[in-house]
Amino acid sequence: MKKRFLATVLAAALSLSAVLTGCTTGGTASVNDGGGSSGTVSAGNEAWDSSKKDKIVLSVINNYYTAGWKQMAEEYMKLHPETEVVVDVVADNDAYTQKVTTWLTSDDLTQAADIIHINFASGPMGGYNVMYEKDMIYDFNDMMDETNPYNGGKKVSEAFNKDDLPLLQDLGKQYALPFDFVGVAIMYNKDILDKNNIAVPTTNEELVAACTKLKEAGFEAPIAATSEASWYLSSIADAALRAKEQDFLVQAGDGLYDAATMSVNDGFTFNENDWTCDRYTIMSGERIAAYQMENKFLDDTTVAVWDEFRKVAQFFQTNYASSSSTEVLSSFELGNSAFLLSGSWNVGVLNSDIQEMGEDGFEWGTMAFPKYENAPSGFQSELRTLYSVGNAMGIIKTNGDGDHLERVKDFYKFCYSPENSQKMFETTLAAGNFVQGPPAIIGVELSEELNNKLAGFVQEGAVKGDFGGIVGQDKYQTADQGSYIEALNSFLKGDLTAKEFCEKLSPIAVKSVQESIDKNGYDLDPATKDEVKS
Repeated sequence: MKKRFLATVLAAALSLSAVLTGCTTGGTASVNDGGGSSGTVSAGNEAWDSSKKDKIVLSVINNYYTAGWKQMAEEYMKLHPETEVVVDVVADNDAYTQKVTTWLTSDDLTQAADIIHINFASGPMGGYNVMYEKDMIYDFNDMMDETNPYNGGKKVSEAFNKDDLPLLQDLGKQYALPFDFVGVAIMYNKDILDKNNIAVPTTNEELVAACTKLKEAGFEAPIAATSEASWYLSSIADAALRAKEQDFLVQAGDGLYDAATMSVNDGFTFNENDWTCDRYTIMSGERIAAYQMENKFLDDTTVAVWDEFRKVAQFFQTNYASSSSTEVLSSFELGNSAFLLSGSWNVGVLNSDIQEMGEDGFEWGTMAFPKYENAPSGFQSELRTLYSVGNAMGIIKTNGDGDHLERVKDFYKFCYSPENSQKMFETTLAAGNFVQGPPAIIGVELSEELNNKLAGFVQEGAVKGDFGGIVGQDKYQTADQGSYIEALNSFLKGDLTAKEFCEKLSPIAVKSVQESIDKNGYDLDPATKDEVKS
């Protein structure tokens, strides 16, 4: 029901630039025999041997632009019938992580997909630098000056804002190109707030007071929280640590330092009047690991960050970290909570669902994480949150360099041209799949209605995700996930103090850090150049 209504509301809301075409429903896309094909390229000019058959495999998580990717596969195969494009759809994040880990830890990369959600590979492999050291992934810097035949022969780089490209770089290497942006913020049911004489909170203290009042009024969980609510912890950690961010950056004299790509770090000091000042700074995994191993997540700052997180997170539903996003969204729509802490990808679904509810719907809006009126000692008062490039699709060099890689690159160019990216957004929304947030490719547009609802997610300057990890956010090995969540739930219920929680967190997180140290070959002396273990 939701998906059917989504097709009518959001497809109409988009600024349509092309007519939608049909999509298949299976894991493999087939050639669409009817209608025109995208782009102006004709066969015979390819950078590969078009007399030979080949297959490209694109692996995506179910509902994340799935319909759009299938349409692109269909249209590309019509242009290049010698190349089969298979869209491998994986059920969910956990299954995807397991599949990617299996692929990339194998000695035979030919079994892996060619194009994947590359951010799912970084953790299991120990970082993008490890994958580049092993020549496993493609550096898109090599593509930027090439022409995109599906964008009027313009350079590939011309489809992107140059300031966005470094957001998907690691040590100067471009592991993906921007497709969209994502953010995390708070959505609120204004009708519930009005009924309880509560103004939309503008400070952290007002948010806590509002939730306390709602709790007293009978709301079991004033804040419906998806697992992405952990970014609230990252924001608090960012407020506590960004004043000394320079201590965690790669520095001149470090074995990893490269003046050509890291000069932005030189003499860096965080500027509270310019939240974008650290947009391109490069963190040192080794310096962070050394800090974590020295403090073991028991230092006063880490304890204080978790204590502040609990002041808000105590109002989440029980076991929020393991909650289904669909169930949490439904609970908010049913009026069980006044606030929803989630990602921008839920805006389109929420907007259509509420319109579908008709007279039973409610007025709603979005707001950024509110600032502190009286910040804790050592904390900054303003909370930055996640707002960054979202759908990061990278290329695995399954067959090294050469003919096959050229085909994969060409399909990538096809999908990331403005015309075809617009189609991907339109088709995705019409099919009821997730659109994660505002488009990143120049010329692709969403409707004014959706942009207004996304406004609370957009900010200049985003939280450094590294700060959450520094204090132990989601810092566990797979085998320890249950112990981590059990301790977190006990802490949020009030059964543990922040210090007691950190004492339970310490051995779990230290084990995870040690794994990273081992994979990266860190000797915890930044001055030396480390060798990634094979």
